[in-house]
Amino acid sequence: MAAGTQPCTTASPTVPLPVLPRKCQETCCCTIFFQNAGRSYNTGAELIFQQKPAAWITYTASANIYQNTFEAFSVTNQYPEPTTFTGNQQQLISGNVKLNTTLRFGSGYEAQVSAVFLAPDLIPQGQIDNRFSVDLGVKKSLQQGKGELFLNATDLFNTLQVKKEITGLSFRLESTDYYETQVIRLGYTYKF
Repeated sequence: MAAGTQPCTTASPTVPLPVLPRKCQETCCCTIFFQNAGRSYNTGAELIFQQKPAAWITYTASANIYQNTFEAFSVTNQYPEPTTFTGNQQQLISGNVKLNTTLRFGSGYEAQVSAVFLAPDLIPQGQIDNRFSVDLGVKKSLQQGKGELFLNATDLFNTLQVKKEITGLSFRLESTDYYETQVIRLGYTYKF
C-alpha cells in the first residue's frame, strides 16, 4: 500500500461498511481469502446437573470451561500477488452455561424453557464477544398421542447478536452480526 493511502475494508452484507474517504472508495479493490493457517486446540471440562424435584418438573444445567488456543502461524497467499500474513499465538479461557426446564402439565400439555450464555471466545485474528439466548416451547398432545400441536420460539428476546473484533496488520474491524435467530413456529405433527 502506498504511503498516505488508507486501507480498504470490505464486509459481508451483515457487517456495515465503515465510512471511507472518497479516494479510497473510488480506487479500492479488496480480495478476501479464507485459508487454513496453523493449529488450534481446546482443553476443558464439562459439568452436567439434572434434578427432578417433582413428576411435573425437570431441571437440567450444564456448564463447561475450556482454554482455546490458536498457535502462531505464517502463511503466504499467492493471488493476486504474494502476500504474507503472520499471526501471533492467541489464548483465552472461555466457557458456556445452559439451563433447561421442562414442565409437564395435565391434559397433555408440556412446556420447555432453555437459556444459554456463551462467554467471549477466540476467532482467527480476533475475538467474539459474549452472547445469550432464551428459547421457549409449548406442545399439546392430541389424538391419543398420535398428534401434537406445538408453538416454539427461538431467541425469544432477539439477543443472540454476534459481536466480533478482528485485527490485522493495517486494519481493525468491529462488527455486530444480526442473524435471523428469532423465529416463532406454530405447527402440527402426526405420527403414523
